[in-house]
Amino acid sequence: MKYYQNSNKINLPVQKEYQKEHKGQKEHREQKEHKEQKEHKEQKEFKDNQDKIKGNLIEYKEQKKQTDNIMKKVKK
Repeated sequence: MKYYQNSNKINLPVQKEYQKEHKGQKEHREQKEHKEQKEHKEQKEFKDNQDKIKGNLIEYKEQKKQTDNIMKKVKK
């Protein structure tokens, strides 16, 4: 049985091949987008963690200064 491509219709084998190719491209694109989203999320979490660490370090230094000042006053 032969299939012919008509100007109004796409023959079945050509259409199925196109669908396979299109599906493969779509899956590849979705995987790429998912990977990019995951990397972006990881980078954001890393940056947030760095900011938290910096904030904690600043708080620690301020508390240490206050403690040192109190200790100096107590020693006098």
